[in-house]
Amino acid sequence: DKTCPKYPDAKCVANYCGGCNAEWFLANGQQVQCRTTASSS
Repeated sequence: DKTCPKYPDAKCVANYCGGCNAEWFLANGQQVQCRTTASSS
């Protein structure tokens, strides 16, 4: 599971419009910007 360092309580929601995108939302519905780095394991 991915986490958002700036907003640890944010939920990741998949958005497939225009590709495969991850969008992060707070409990109140506010979208936040969360840059994560992919780890190669």
